[in-house]
Amino acid sequence: DEIAAQFAEAVPPGEEAWLIDQMSRGSHPGVVQVLTVLGRYHPDRRVAKLARRAARDAARNRPPARADRVPARAAGR
Repeated sequence: DEIAAQFAEAVPPGEEAWLIDQMSRGSHPGVVQVLTVLGRYHPDRRVAKLARRAARDAARNRPPARADRVPARAAGR
């Protein structure tokens, strides 16, 4: 209920599909997690289904991690 209330407060009625689509196209690394949670817990079945589909698309569209990249913590910083 809390997720639905916050989502409804932030997104105008009828704009859910547009926002979810835009989120799935974004480059932020946490967007897949947000869409997954939205898809799992949103009480509106239509919004949840859109979020699950967008999470799958967003995960597929992410470039693979570079193998030669070392995280800052691992490098001793």
